[in-house]
Amino acid sequence: MEYKQAKSIAIKLRKELEPFCKYIEIVGSVRREKPEVKDIEFVIVPRTTKITDLFGDSGKEQRLNHFCIAINLAGVIMKGDIKTDKYVKVQLNEDISLDIFMPSEQDLYRQVAIRTGSADYSHKVIAAGWLKAGWAGTRDGLRRQSECYQKVIGNYPDGKEKKEWICNNPNPTLPPVWENEYEFFQFINTKWVEPNKRYI
Repeated sequence: MEYKQAKSIAIKLRKELEPFCKYIEIVGSVRREKPEVKDIEFVIVPRTTKITDLFGDSGKEQRLNHFCIAINLAGVIMKGDIKTDKYVKVQLNEDISLDIFMPSEQDLYRQVAIRTGSADYSHKVIAAGWLKAGWAGTRDGLRRQSECYQKVIGNYPDGKEKKEWICNNPNPTLPPVWENEYEFFQFINTKWVEPNKRYI
């Protein structure tokens, strides 16, 4: 799909979802202003409400029903559960797919950076930056390499081992909560680059 059309769809959908989100950002190739867009990508922190049971406040939270309904109205969910999962893939009614990443607020701006891409830039610049600074990218966010180990989880198409960092410290050292993406770049000692110039 052409950039202008994809951007228009993304902006319209963002506007529809904004009331139900603490944070929502268009990322991926739309944010990079790529002339041809394969899919639309969002990083979202949905608003939540407390779950009550027979005894009152259960101490747990769930995403707003209105948020889940709005996603279901936008298209067909192809992968993931919009109520609970960190990643959901939707085939939008406009005949383009939507990838939704829903990280913790602690990991928000790291996700905005890596989901903006490009894939090579995220791997060779952003991830290389946090590795050089002594951090590892885990499913739960950045953790100190000294508190992690690497586990083989498969193979890439070229035959190389695919590995994942696993934190083995029950009380891990956490990175700071960044106020914006620029602060995250500073944290990993990486020069800020505008999204439309993030290519290798």
